[in-house]
Amino acid sequence: MFKDLPDRKKNENPLNITAELSAVADVINILYDDATHGDKVKNDNVFSCEIDITKDIKPGSYDIKITATDHKDIKHVSSVPFVVKQGYSVPSIVSLEVKGNSYNIPILFDLKDPDGDKCSVTFEYRKKGGEWMPASISSKSGVIKKYRKKGKKSNKISKLPASQAVSHYICVWESEKDIGATKGKYYIRLTPEDKKTAGAALVSDLLKINNIKKSEGEMIYVQEGNFFIDKYEYPNQYGSYPETRMTFQEAKDVCVEQGKDLCTTEQWETAYLGNSENKYPYGNVYGFEGRNFCNTNGSYDAVSVPSGVYDNCVNDLGIYDMGGNVYEWCEDENGVVLMADRCYYMNPMDTSLMNIEDPTHKHTYLGHRCCKSGSDK
Repeated sequence: MFKDLPDRKKNENPLNITAELSAVADVINILYDDATHGDKVKNDNVFSCEIDITKDIKPGSYDIKITATDHKDIKHVSSVPFVVKQGYSVPSIVSLEVKGNSYNIPILFDLKDPDGDKCSVTFEYRKKGGEWMPASISSKSGVIKKYRKKGKKSNKISKLPASQAVSHYICVWESEKDIGATKGKYYIRLTPEDKKTAGAALVSDLLKINNIKKSEGEMIYVQEGNFFIDKYEYPNQYGSYPETRMTFQEAKDVCVEQGKDLCTTEQWETAYLGNSENKYPYGNVYGFEGRNFCNTNGSYDAVSVPSGVYDNCVNDLGIYDMGGNVYEWCEDENGVVLMADRCYYMNPMDTSLMNIEDPTHKHTYLGHRCCKSGSDK
């Protein structure tokens, strides 16, 4: 274990060796060379100790500090790898929240697998009193297999990392594809699995789904400037993922097709500030923890999320996700093309609210929203 320790001579005090094990156990252990405490051979200069590793310690290699004090009271310090191997653990869904009650319905779930294996999660729906059926889903996390055969659907997200103590994910149940323009009471069921086995299924509370009338895409009136702006990022539907990977002109054309215009930088900033003129939609102090603020770097999600899922990322006018999730195309009065907003992989403390961008670029983190004049009521 150590190369430069002085030889221990007969009748000298034995070496005193301790291991700082705070990385895996909240203790400092003495190591022994006396055929006790896990040591096999007495006085062979191989020092050992026994510790209990709890199940919540992840398998892997940890750096352990070893301190040896010789007979002259000189300390020798070294760092050694300490490998933890846990017994096989079964993956589990530890929490499940379903938001919304029509069309695209976000499902927020927490996945746990102490082994750290990549996992899959299968999604099913059931009408009250009916049978379980595969659910049509979309997600920005993991991989959803696509089938060429018409009518065959994949209701499984695979390759979901479970490297954290609890890993947080979102998917969307595209309920219209499964139940059409109807209404009723339904359950959602999630079943996790890794390469070895499936974990226990978790079933949602009873959901009241109403797909009879689809939202037309609400716009918010901004009195300061006399214009309307989309409540959510395009396609301006709660629970839908923002559409990205459009050029500036493609985004502009989409707005024009709807009888709107791409927002100008002046409109966008006016709407962002609202009446309160806060620095962020939720206030003047930046936050990122969990899903309590906006989807920016450091929050639960390292990808874009369905519009409106971050409940507190809304300003006093009722406009959502203007402080995170994806950037949005804008153009100033001089024809300069910019990306407004902040996005899921950038720290807002390191970026400005408006950034010049090549109008021909397409990015997974760049979307848009539309505006129209207040005179077009």
